[in-house]
Amino acid sequence: MATSRDYFVRQDCYGISAERSLTRKAKERFQSAIRSSEVDRIQLKMAAGEEKVTLTAPEMDAIYETISDLVQQAGQKIRQFIRESKAVEEKLSRTDLVTQTDKDVEELLIRGILAKYPDHEFIGEEGTAARDGNIPKFSNKPTWIIDPIDGTMNFVHSNPNVSVSVALAVNRHVEIGIIYLPATNQLYTARKGQGARFNDSPVRVSKCNKLANSMVIYELWASSGSEIERDQLNVLAELMPQVHAIRSIEAGGIVLDPSGGEFDFMSRRILAAATPELAQQVVDMKLSQQEHPREFDDVCLM
Repeated sequence: MATSRDYFVRQDCYGISAERSLTRKAKERFQSAIRSSEVDRIQLKMAAGEEKVTLTAPEMDAIYETISDLVQQAGQKIRQFIRESKAVEEKLSRTDLVTQTDKDVEELLIRGILAKYPDHEFIGEEGTAARDGNIPKFSNKPTWIIDPIDGTMNFVHSNPNVSVSVALAVNRHVEIGIIYLPATNQLYTARKGQGARFNDSPVRVSKCNKLANSMVIYELWASSGSEIERDQLNVLAELMPQVHAIRSIEAGGIVLDPSGGEFDFMSRRILAAATPELAQQVVDMKLSQQEHPREFDDVCLM
């Protein structure tokens, strides 16, 4: 399911997040996709005569407690299987994946909500995928928008950066939002008019107002088609001279020089991979490398 995250990056100012749009072309593509698909599907125009739903503050508190407990249960299921081998299915492409855990987590959440609130409605990523992307009518009724494993690609590769992402809309306005990263036990919550919290402590956006002082956390989509891949690299090239830092994640069971030689701590060159076979395939690509001056002539090996 396309989201704004596809064309936005997180802009961090010394560790505190905000969001900024990327290129005009990418933004226009995203907006066009939204107009042509999801906006048409969820039928944003209010049905004539549809009554608004009224929920009291105690009722909203009870709903929040219910979903908080269910999200924790969902997180336990993800933790149970994140390090295990997984049966993976492709949905619309080889990078659009779903596992049995995605389906099980979504079912856990929906069943748990319906047990207490049988009149609530749902827009779930896996349920939507099963209907060939057709989203049910979006009404004034309390409607849960669920991505059971936000970051299925990471989950498939046992990368801990996955979350349970849930929102509740009432009268077509979001009232509750929860993002839970079970592998690291990080819980982000927000309620309309009550601010946002991280692990039950208030959190707020950065006061950073200069791109040159920001840190960008940037995700590149592999195997996404030549045009999209080219656009991503162009965006990265535009960002690099404008920001304070760009971060990605690296780790590996084998570490060596990108040329294929033995890794030298003093060389300031590193290739990390899970296996020697993966590392060799990257070495064989003969990628362009930036040469850095050595600070020490001595060699320091692993």
